[in-house]
Amino acid sequence: MSKENSVFKELQKAFNSGVSYMLPAVVVGGIFLAFSLATGEATETGMSVTNPFMKNLLDLGFCLLNRWKTCFSTWDDSRICC
Repeated sequence: MSKENSVFKELQKAFNSGVSYMLPAVVVGGIFLAFSLATGEATETGMSVTNPFMKNLLDLGFCLLNRWKTCFSTWDDSRICC
């Protein structure tokens, strides 16, 4: 019981630190990517998004997912992450 309790405490500490701020952006970015790719057309090289609005959603979703990776791997205050 003690080991389960300590794992729960570690998860709680992680979600109360900075992870909880990242999760909404990652979830929304994934939804945007999935939705825009689902409305695209299958080609030989992969999915192709032809609708301009869906292309914007695809770019926004990609930006949200990659923003956190870029910002936290190379932290620089003067750099725009996306």
